[in-house]
Amino acid sequence: MIELAVVAELRHTAAEAKRELALADTVTADVERREREVVEREQEIATAHSLAEDRIRLLERKERRVEQLERSFDQRLAELTEREAENEEKERAWAASEADIEIREQRLEQREAAVEELEQKLFKKESDLQSYVGQLQSELTERETDWWSKQLGKDAAQPKPEGKLKPKSKRAA
Repeated sequence: MIELAVVAELRHTAAEAKRELALADTVTADVERREREVVEREQEIATAHSLAEDRIRLLERKERRVEQLERSFDQRLAELTEREAENEEKERAWAASEADIEIREQRLEQREAAVEELEQKLFKKESDLQSYVGQLQSELTERETDWWSKQLGKDAAQPKPEGKLKPKSKRAA
Protein backbone atom coordinates (compact mmCIF):
# COMPACT_ATOMS: atom_id res chain seq x y z
CA MET A 1 0.00 0.00 0.00
CA ILE A 2 2.77 2.04 0.42
CA GLU A 3 3.55 1.54 -3.04
CA LEU A 4 0.19 2.58 -4.03
CA ALA A 5 0.45 5.63 -1.99
CA VAL A 6 3.84 6.33 -3.54
CA VAL A 7 2.45 5.71 -7.00
CA ALA A 8 -0.52 7.91 -6.22
CA GLU A 9 1.78 10.53 -4.90
CA LEU A 10 4.04 10.14 -7.88
CA ARG A 11 1.02 10.44 -10.15
CA HIS A 12 -0.08 13.43 -8.28
CA THR A 13 3.43 14.93 -8.52
CA ALA A 14 3.56 13.99 -12.20
CA ALA A 15 0.15 15.60 -12.76
CA GLU A 16 1.30 18.65 -10.89
CA ALA A 17 4.52 18.68 -12.89
CA LYS A 18 2.43 18.39 -16.06
CA ARG A 19 0.28 21.29 -14.91
CA GLU A 20 3.37 23.28 -14.05
CA LEU A 21 4.90 22.29 -17.36
CA ALA A 22 1.70 23.31 -19.17
CA LEU A 23 1.67 26.50 -17.18
CA ALA A 24 5.35 27.04 -17.98
CA ASP A 25 4.61 26.33 -21.67
CA THR A 26 1.72 28.80 -21.52
CA VAL A 27 3.84 31.38 -19.77
CA THR A 28 6.69 30.77 -22.22
CA ALA A 29 4.32 31.07 -25.17
CA ASP A 30 2.89 34.22 -23.62
CA VAL A 31 6.38 35.63 -23.04
CA GLU A 32 7.42 34.74 -26.61
CA ARG A 33 4.21 36.31 -27.96
CA ARG A 34 4.89 39.41 -25.89
CA GLU A 35 8.49 39.49 -27.07
CA ARG A 36 7.27 39.28 -30.68
CA GLU A 37 4.80 42.08 -29.97
CA VAL A 38 7.57 44.15 -28.37
CA VAL A 39 9.82 43.52 -31.38
CA GLU A 40 6.94 44.47 -33.73
CA ARG A 41 6.26 47.58 -31.66
CA GLU A 42 9.95 48.47 -31.67
CA GLN A 43 9.98 48.05 -35.46
CA GLU A 44 6.84 50.20 -35.74
CA ILE A 45 8.43 52.79 -33.45
CA ALA A 46 11.66 52.68 -35.45
CA THR A 47 9.66 53.06 -38.68
CA ALA A 48 7.59 55.85 -37.13
CA HIS A 49 10.75 57.49 -35.84
CA SER A 50 12.35 57.24 -39.29
CA LEU A 51 9.21 58.67 -40.90
CA ALA A 52 9.14 61.44 -38.29
CA GLU A 53 12.78 62.27 -39.00
CA ASP A 54 12.05 62.34 -42.74
CA ARG A 55 9.08 64.63 -42.11
CA ILE A 56 11.21 66.85 -39.87
CA ARG A 57 13.86 67.13 -42.60
CA LEU A 58 11.14 67.86 -45.16
CA LEU A 59 9.58 70.47 -42.86
CA GLU A 60 13.00 72.03 -42.25
CA ARG A 61 13.57 72.28 -46.02
CA LYS A 62 10.10 73.77 -46.46
CA GLU A 63 10.76 76.18 -43.61
CA ARG A 64 14.03 77.29 -45.23
CA ARG A 65 12.20 77.70 -48.56
CA VAL A 66 9.45 79.74 -46.86
CA GLU A 67 12.08 81.93 -45.18
CA GLN A 68 13.79 82.40 -48.55
CA LEU A 69 10.44 83.29 -50.15
CA GLU A 70 9.68 85.71 -47.32
CA ARG A 71 13.03 87.44 -47.85
CA SER A 72 12.36 87.56 -51.58
CA PHE A 73 8.86 88.95 -50.99
CA ASP A 74 10.22 91.50 -48.53
CA GLN A 75 12.77 92.63 -51.14
CA ARG A 76 10.11 92.82 -53.83
CA LEU A 77 7.78 94.67 -51.48
CA ALA A 78 10.55 97.16 -50.70
CA GLU A 79 11.19 97.58 -54.44
CA LEU A 80 7.49 98.06 -55.10
CA THR A 81 7.22 100.59 -52.29
CA GLU A 82 10.18 102.47 -53.73
CA ARG A 83 8.69 102.35 -57.24
CA GLU A 84 5.34 103.56 -55.90
CA ALA A 85 7.08 106.47 -54.21
CA GLU A 86 8.90 107.27 -57.46
CA ASN A 87 5.64 107.05 -59.39
CA GLU A 88 3.91 109.32 -56.89
CA GLU A 89 6.76 111.82 -57.26
CA LYS A 90 6.47 111.59 -61.05
CA GLU A 91 2.71 112.08 -60.79
CA ARG A 92 3.22 115.15 -58.60
CA ALA A 93 5.75 116.52 -61.09
CA TRP A 94 3.37 115.73 -63.95
CA ALA A 95 0.50 117.44 -62.13
CA ALA A 96 2.71 120.48 -61.50
CA SER A 97 3.69 120.50 -65.19
CA GLU A 98 0.04 120.18 -66.18
CA ALA A 99 -0.86 123.08 -63.89
CA ASP A 100 2.02 125.14 -65.33
CA ILE A 101 0.90 124.32 -68.87
CA GLU A 102 -2.68 125.24 -67.98
CA ILE A 103 -1.54 128.57 -66.54
CA ARG A 104 0.59 129.23 -69.62
CA GLU A 105 -2.31 128.35 -71.90
CA GLN A 106 -4.57 130.72 -69.99
CA ARG A 107 -1.98 133.49 -70.24
CA LEU A 108 -1.52 132.76 -73.93
CA GLU A 109 -5.27 132.86 -74.48
CA GLN A 110 -5.43 136.18 -72.63
CA ARG A 111 -2.57 137.54 -74.73
CA GLU A 112 -4.22 136.25 -77.91
CA ALA A 113 -7.48 137.97 -76.89
CA ALA A 114 -5.56 141.19 -76.18
CA VAL A 115 -3.73 140.93 -79.53
CA GLU A 116 -7.04 140.32 -81.31
CA GLU A 117 -8.55 143.35 -79.58
CA LEU A 118 -5.51 145.44 -80.55
CA GLU A 119 -5.74 144.15 -84.13
CA GLN A 120 -9.39 145.22 -84.26
CA LYS A 121 -8.47 148.64 -82.90
CA LEU A 122 -5.62 148.88 -85.41
CA PHE A 123 -7.93 147.86 -88.25
CA LYS A 124 -10.44 150.48 -87.14
CA LYS A 125 -7.70 153.13 -86.95
CA GLU A 126 -6.35 152.11 -90.36
CA SER A 127 -9.85 152.36 -91.77
CA ASP A 128 -10.37 155.75 -90.14
CA LEU A 129 -6.97 156.87 -91.40
CA GLN A 130 -7.71 155.69 -94.93
CA SER A 131 -11.00 157.55 -94.83
CA TYR A 132 -9.26 160.67 -93.50
CA VAL A 133 -6.50 160.40 -96.13
CA GLY A 134 -9.18 159.97 -98.79
CA GLN A 135 -10.91 163.11 -97.57
CA LEU A 136 -7.61 164.98 -97.54
CA GLN A 137 -6.76 163.83 -101.03
CA SER A 138 -10.21 164.85 -102.29
CA GLU A 139 -9.88 168.25 -100.67
CA LEU A 140 -6.34 168.69 -101.98
CA THR A 141 -7.44 167.71 -105.44
CA GLU A 142 -10.31 170.14 -105.22
CA ARG A 143 -8.07 172.91 -103.91
CA GLU A 144 -5.51 172.21 -106.58
CA THR A 145 -8.19 172.31 -109.25
CA ASP A 146 -9.45 175.59 -107.82
CA TRP A 147 -5.96 177.04 -107.76
CA TRP A 148 -5.33 176.06 -111.36
CA SER A 149 -8.68 177.42 -112.31
CA LYS A 150 -7.83 180.72 -110.68
CA GLN A 151 -4.41 180.72 -112.29
CA LEU A 152 -5.86 180.04 -115.65
CA GLY A 153 -8.69 182.52 -115.08
CA LYS A 154 -11.53 180.11 -115.26
CA ASP A 155 -14.57 180.35 -113.15
CA ALA A 156 -13.11 182.85 -110.75
CA ALA A 157 -16.55 184.33 -110.16
CA GLN A 158 -17.94 181.32 -108.29
CA PRO A 159 -16.98 181.13 -104.67
CA LYS A 160 -16.00 177.63 -103.52
CA PRO A 161 -16.97 176.38 -100.15
CA GLU A 162 -14.22 176.06 -97.61
CA GLY A 163 -12.85 172.53 -97.24
CA LYS A 164 -15.08 169.53 -96.64
CA LEU A 165 -12.68 168.14 -94.17
CA LYS A 166 -13.99 167.67 -90.71
CA PRO A 167 -11.41 168.03 -88.05
CA LYS A 168 -10.95 164.75 -86.17
CA SER A 169 -11.38 164.78 -82.46
CA LYS A 170 -8.64 163.03 -80.59
CA ARG A 171 -9.84 159.55 -79.70
CA ALA A 172 -8.55 157.35 -76.98
CA ALA A 173 -6.41 154.66 -78.49
